[in-house]
Parts: sequence; structure tokens; C-alpha cells
Amino acid sequence: MATPATPASRLQQAQAMLAAGARAAGGAAVRIVPRVLGWGALGVLLGVVVFAAEMAAGLLRSPWPDWRLAVWLLLLAYPGPGALRIGHAAQWRGIGRAVIHLGVEQGFVVHALDAILRRADALLRRSAAADRALDGGAAFLRDVPLDRVEAALKEAVGEYARGGLEPAAAPPGVRTVRRFLAGRVERYLLHAVRADRDASGGGGVSLERAYQAALQAAETWVRDAAESKMRAATLVALLLFALACAVAPVALAVARRG
Repeated sequence: MATPATPASRLQQAQAMLAAGARAAGGAAVRIVPRVLGWGALGVLLGVVVFAAEMAAGLLRSPWPDWRLAVWLLLLAYPGPGALRIGHAAQWRGIGRAVIHLGVEQGFVVHALDAILRRADALLRRSAAADRALDGGAAFLRDVPLDRVEAALKEAVGEYARGGLEPAAAPPGVRTVRRFLAGRVERYLLHAVRADRDASGGGGVSLERAYQAALQAAETWVRDAAESKMRAATLVALLLFALACAVAPVALAVARRG
């Protein structure tokens, strides 16, 4: 039976994937592009179906007898919003699937946590206050004031999002996943260091403890965040599409009453 992947092996896995940039980009693209194209085509079809249903129900009946045939021009207005809204939802679903594939299955979350916390640690070591918090050459600083840790983490996350912590430029698909991860990981790490401060009775933060706590549940947290974003994007897209399809029937109903 295969043994579960350790954080160290997950980190090595992510580093190998980043080194093979084309492979990582392909893994992201194959989850984004087909969904956008397929769902966009579905949106066009859905727009035509909604138009036909509204016509059959008499919702698009013209109040002006001489312009009865003109309402058929509205057919051109339905597929566009369908393709745009449904395609946009598909884009976010594709990004979410890419985040789950690269971030969770390929270990990018572990890589992001490791890179960001090590960069934050390096930033903190520049200050005299942080130097006094060194603990016998430990890998990470301990007993650091919370406000300094938060400021260093935010700076490190910004560098990570811009690709400043990578040895080489990442392909576009990987950059998209990295930007998605950056915002979520920032909130997660800030929560971890604040929880560590509270656990220590309001004292300083141990980056070692925060690092270990973050590793324990980061992949599950990022998967949940990606799935939540996909559900929200789908719901918003359907609501906006429904509103777009309601404009013409409402306008014509008002005109008929007038």
C-alpha cells in the first residue's frame, strides 16, 4: 500500500512540476480552455432555447402590429449573454480545477506556504528586533511580534503573486493558479499566525509552529476555497443570464400596457 505523501515529498513534487513549466502550464490549460469553449457553446444554445421558450409563451409579443417580425431580431441578443456569462463561469470552474490539480494534487500549496514563510522569515531577520528573537539557529524565528509577522507575510505574499520568489518566469496557466493561491494563502497564513499568538497567551508568534499548523490543513482549505469559488461563479453567472433574458419580456410588457 502506498504511503501518504509527506510535506517534504509534496514540496519536491511541486518543485519538479515548476521546473517542467510546459507540463504545469498544460495541466492548467487543459482544465481551463476546454471548459470555456464547451460551456460557451452551451451558453449560446441556452440563449436560443430561452428565446424560443419566451416566444412560445408570448412574452416577446410586439405591442406594435407593424413590427411583429422585428422581435425576431432579439434572437441575436440572447446567445451573446449566454456565451459570455456561462463561459465566464466556466473560466472560473476551469481555474478552480487547475488550482485543485496543481495546488493540491501536485503540491503547489505546500510550495507556496514554504516559499512565502521562508521569505517572511528572511524579511524579519533583517530587523534588530527579529535578531533578538532567534532561537539557537532555528530554521524559523520564534517569539516575533504579531504586527511584524503580518507585515512580513503580506510583503512575501505580494512577491509570490508577482513571481518574485520563483527562479524563472512561470507559464501563463501557472501564473493564474499562483495568483489565485496567493490571495487565499495570505488569509490562511494570517489566520494561522494569529491563532498561534492566541495559543501562546498573547505573546510572540513562532513561525515554526505556524508553518507546521499551516501544512496540516492547507491543501484541504485550498480545495474548499476553490470549490466555493466555482459554485459562486456558476450561481452569479446563471443569475446574470436570467436577468439579461428578462429585460426584453419586461420592456415589451410595459410597452403593451402603455
